[in-house]
Amino acid sequence: MVVALEYGIAYHCYGNGKVWDDLELLHERYPDQFVMSTECCQEFSKRATRTVMELGRWEHAQVYARDIMNNLQHWTRGWVEWNLVLDMYGEPNWANMSALAPIHVNHTANEYYKDSTFYILGHFSKFLVKDSVRVGSKADKTGDNFSYTAFVRPNDNATVLVVYNLKDKPQEFIIVDKSVGQINTRMEARSVQTYIYWD
Repeated sequence: MVVALEYGIAYHCYGNGKVWDDLELLHERYPDQFVMSTECCQEFSKRATRTVMELGRWEHAQVYARDIMNNLQHWTRGWVEWNLVLDMYGEPNWANMSALAPIHVNHTANEYYKDSTFYILGHFSKFLVKDSVRVGSKADKTGDNFSYTAFVRPNDNATVLVVYNLKDKPQEFIIVDKSVGQINTRMEARSVQTYIYWD
């Protein structure tokens, strides 16, 4: 779904993977247009009976990381979660459906729980400040389930590189930046890491 706004275009992430092609086409036609992902969530569904959401599954975090990364790699200037906090049933919801959220509240126990997606969101929200600019980056080899995106922050000129390795085995790689040098590093299987450095 795409909604035109006075100053830009807002869209939701639901599109069975086709949304990335649409974003590329949109950028090709309107390269200066402000584009923002304004709604996305995990496990959005209608259930016959109210069921407590299954929290803590790393698979949810992996899908979340891939979704945010893909949005940012395809000309999106920001990414907004559908709802940061829901109850244990993934509610409330105007459509009488349920969804996962980064935080779920158990009202009867007076507790809250951080789901795995909470920590993925932190890789982006803690390190990418307002007006951070995505910068070009490329790999000498490409592969499925390994991706990255790089930004420069305006407030301190730091470079932020977010990387995910959704493969079933660890991945060794080298980060090379001609202005500062290189670092050999390794990521565990099915993990996300954020690197930050200054000139």
